[in-house]
Amino acid sequence: MAILDQHGNPIKTADIQAPQTARTAWLQRQWADHPGRRLTPARLKQILDEAERGDIQAQSELFADMEEQDGHIASEMAKRILPIPALDWDIQPPADASADEEADAALAKALIEQLPGFPQLLANLATGIGHGFACAEIEWDNSEGQWLPVSLDLQPHDWFVVAPDRKTLLLRSTNVQSWPDGQAVAGDTLQPFGWIVHRHQAKPGMLARRGLFRALAVTFLLKQYALGDLAELLEIFGIPMRLGKYRSGASEEEKRTLLNAIMSIGHNAGGIIPEGMEIAFEAAAEGNADPFMAMVEYCDKTASKLITGGTLNSQADGKSSTNALGRVHADALQKLTSSDAPQIAASLTRDLVFPLLQLNSRRPVTLRRCPRFVFDTSEAEDLSLFADALPKLAPIMQIPTNWAHSRLKIPQPKDGEAVLQAPGTAQPKPPQDTATATAALSAAPTTEVDGDPTPVTALSEQLQTGAADPLKAMLDRIRQAVDGAESLAALRDDLLGLYGDLPSEDLTKVLQTAFACADLAGRFDVSRGE
Repeated sequence: MAILDQHGNPIKTADIQAPQTARTAWLQRQWADHPGRRLTPARLKQILDEAERGDIQAQSELFADMEEQDGHIASEMAKRILPIPALDWDIQPPADASADEEADAALAKALIEQLPGFPQLLANLATGIGHGFACAEIEWDNSEGQWLPVSLDLQPHDWFVVAPDRKTLLLRSTNVQSWPDGQAVAGDTLQPFGWIVHRHQAKPGMLARRGLFRALAVTFLLKQYALGDLAELLEIFGIPMRLGKYRSGASEEEKRTLLNAIMSIGHNAGGIIPEGMEIAFEAAAEGNADPFMAMVEYCDKTASKLITGGTLNSQADGKSSTNALGRVHADALQKLTSSDAPQIAASLTRDLVFPLLQLNSRRPVTLRRCPRFVFDTSEAEDLSLFADALPKLAPIMQIPTNWAHSRLKIPQPKDGEAVLQAPGTAQPKPPQDTATATAALSAAPTTEVDGDPTPVTALSEQLQTGAADPLKAMLDRIRQAVDGAESLAALRDDLLGLYGDLPSEDLTKVLQTAFACADLAGRFDVSRGE
């Protein structure tokens, strides 16, 4: 049986025995040029223009420098990336799935759960948010009769080029390919089943322009200039201006000696100069760091808005940040995660789930009917709010239990699985003479109400009838005390004295009988499986 890739083309298992990059070892000997270390406006324009023409090497290296050199960008990107590996995930069969498709979904999930470092793979693929793409190479192993990835390594973004169609990624190579439009590009087609290729659309446009870092490149450049100027200001701030005076006819060597003394005296607080020369100290250099810090803060806030959708989760000045507004921005970040995760899930379905099933399933699988990798991006509802609302709504509307479980993110119990239950209430002690209780229960009307031979209404009416005389006797004694009281104070004393002498024995027997009836009725319901 031929094995088909995602595009319906047959592949040979011999082609995936070794990673594709093992045949291009020269890539691993390449060193990054680090364009971010000497970035200028002209150089930035050149890098971005080259990327639009397909050569994304310099742009990818610049993006790596941005995250490495700017702590604020690195921190904000971590907030955007790290929630994704923490999400719950599942493999879901297609709609109206057959038994075979259900089995395929279970097989794919079992295989993926065995993969080493799978959460790290999710974080690696999420780097495509900044770069616009991320490519993880798969190294397969079939030593135990089952095809499984033994490594899923994210390869450097600068190892790839964009084909003339502006959407296909190629592995950088010395081989030159000719495309239908006549353009030539030095790159190899990525091996099917050998890569997880994630193209992330943080913003629309061609592949080279989709990454968030491209929108941050200008602010990164401005921040570097502001920090450089601020460093120069701090180096000379507060140091007096030093002027050296040399005599007429001084030699070049004497002038250099005087200059060295001037430049070092500010740090060393001392120095020597030839006789006849003079150093004069003018007013200390003045300056203000506020303009530079304003530029730095502007760049940081712009980065926060682009990456996380707000600034209040990034600022800790205690002035603009509030708990309520922080929650609003946290909700915005949650919405971004809900947008990022499905894009990564689609790439995993195409480039991981589908190959796993094609190589290990007993039957061919089509990409259209392939089980889907899905993330659970929903948030659990407020338990206290639902605990108060559901009991009030249940009597007036039909609420599916599956809906409540999904909203509260509480899984349905499996067969035989222990579940939590409300603590049982202590049962009242029944009377010693259970014959009385049995007789009382038997005396209840036997007419069934909704099929129940012991209706609660009938028992309640019997309790009310039986308790009427004992309650009347007790109330008569209290009424006599009230009628004979001479004052409120005297009535209080009479009631306190009367408390222990009230005729409560008959009422106690009625209540004991009622509790026993309720106990027996409950046992009867349990016996019927209710």
